[in-house]
Amino acid sequence: MGLREAKLPGFILTIALSLLFTLRSEALGMFWQELLVWFGASGRLHHVAMNISRAFAMALVLFIVLYYLELRYGVPTNQYRTRGFLHDIFWWLWTSSGLNRIIFTSAVVGFLTANLSPYKLNLLDRVSAIPRYILYFVVIDFLVYWVHRWRHANRFMWAFHTTHHSQEQLSFLTVLRIHPVEFIFNDLIMIVPLLVVGAPPQSWLPLYYARVIIEDIQHSHLPWTFGPLYYVFVSPVFHSFHHSIRPEHHDRNFAVALSLWDFTFGTAVAREQRPSEYGLADIKTPTLMSSLVVPFRVLRQTYSLRAQRQRSGARQVVR
Repeated sequence: MGLREAKLPGFILTIALSLLFTLRSEALGMFWQELLVWFGASGRLHHVAMNISRAFAMALVLFIVLYYLELRYGVPTNQYRTRGFLHDIFWWLWTSSGLNRIIFTSAVVGFLTANLSPYKLNLLDRVSAIPRYILYFVVIDFLVYWVHRWRHANRFMWAFHTTHHSQEQLSFLTVLRIHPVEFIFNDLIMIVPLLVVGAPPQSWLPLYYARVIIEDIQHSHLPWTFGPLYYVFVSPVFHSFHHSIRPEHHDRNFAVALSLWDFTFGTAVAREQRPSEYGLADIKTPTLMSSLVVPFRVLRQTYSLRAQRQRSGARQVVR
């Protein structure tokens, strides 16, 4: 479906309905008014606007570069003319805006920062700058590998991770197609070990942005395998198997930067032809609203089925 054929994105309709409902509810009207005043007084609106501007500029540059390279290699570019790409634009801007952190996690992160200070080990304080950045990079990548495996193995986390995996037309923007609930847990899980190790934000935030660019390239359709380094670093072809719809590729290639974790722990797909279909066979999110709501349905169905099995097992024991 081309961009001209795409229907009005679901989030615009959602915002319109929310505004109508707000106008009819004095209590909700007061809530939104107070929220906007709080944002304005604290300078957060300016901060969010700057984040969105930078994210848009970064996306535009990446689009020009990656689109040109994909054309040169003769790989598919039709993903940029789909409704799914419009959804990815929204998720990219939302995640980059910082609103998720401001609304949900900033208070918790501040609390953890203050209360974990007695437990800081400061293991890397005496290490010089370049080796310290390399160690941060390796440690973070190792943690991300196991957290990523946990997202697939844990029923609760998988339900919200489906927002990322339900994209059937991969593009470089898919990297930030992250459900707000999953984003909260990602932040909280990753910040604790970093604070305990004693890694200040000015040390690991540059690495975070570098990783985002690396992951943008991984979600593109570039046919890069990195040759023999396929077994060390994550290439676009390596990561494509992680999004493959084929069952034999499910729960494989979890690594973000260093593919050696997958080869070490037995979760790697050996180098073969890149898959041609992506997404999830049993979960579809054709609209923006569905990419936000469907994970809650998956969660309800998962735990309802689990409860039914437990009740069935209990009845068999009684008999």
